[in-house]
Amino acid sequence: MVTVKHDELCAEPSSWLAIQRMPEGPTKEAWIAAAHKEIDALRSRGVFKPVRLADLPEDAQVIKMIWVFKLKPPPPGGTEPICKARACLLGNRMVNATPIPGTGDVSTSTINPRMSTVRLLLSKAAQYRWAVHSTDASNAFAQARPARVVYAQMPSGFEVPGYVYLVAINVYGD
Repeated sequence: MVTVKHDELCAEPSSWLAIQRMPEGPTKEAWIAAAHKEIDALRSRGVFKPVRLADLPEDAQVIKMIWVFKLKPPPPGGTEPICKARACLLGNRMVNATPIPGTGDVSTSTINPRMSTVRLLLSKAAQYRWAVHSTDASNAFAQARPARVVYAQMPSGFEVPGYVYLVAINVYGD
């Protein structure tokens, strides 16, 4: 968790370049640390497998990854907001993405429960007096295998010359 005094934070950066242009200091360090934490979390879960560009299949499509930076409210009992970084695939640029019937659009997201399903489960939990718990898991999305072969270019600041990465487990935007 990376925190900075609230009065020292500026607006959420729009890109890695915006962070690089910040003056040296705790704000810049907090955003960079958040990006490192995100990449470290994805690597520790085996999300990426390095592939040399020379070994990439001819028909492979490499999808760019971007950063999304958000300033989260302080945790319960805390006073300082938290800098969060998410590495996201530009899933809308995938060739042969799953078409949504009748719309001409493509689906680049994963399955999520409908609110009516969530309400039903909560009502059953109340009816049977089941304990219900809620949590916010970091990198919770990065648990499932992708439905297709996806190669990614690491987001700005983390590129490795001569390499791309096979996405072995889902990442935001896939």
